[in-house]
Amino acid sequence: MSPDAPPHPRLGCRCSEGRVVSGGRGDVRFLPGVHSCAYVRVREAQIPEAERRASLDVERSSPGWTSRFMHHMSALTAAALLDARAREDRASL
Repeated sequence: MSPDAPPHPRLGCRCSEGRVVSGGRGDVRFLPGVHSCAYVRVREAQIPEAERRASLDVERSSPGWTSRFMHHMSALTAAALLDARAREDRASL
């Protein structure tokens, strides 16, 4: 998210999660009211690899590309979150 983006009114963060730009003036609404900033960071880090993998599966202009992208986002995010959890567990030993 851009550093000049307005902060979340409840959390104070500048995550892209829940930001809905509406109207011609670019008004920003925040839905849902709360989220996990750590999860948002992990998920957003997976976007380039999910795009790459989806593009290997089908052409980007194909109607099935979004489905493949979402599949890879889910798998990559789950793996990254498990890895992060395992690192936290090892650090607490």
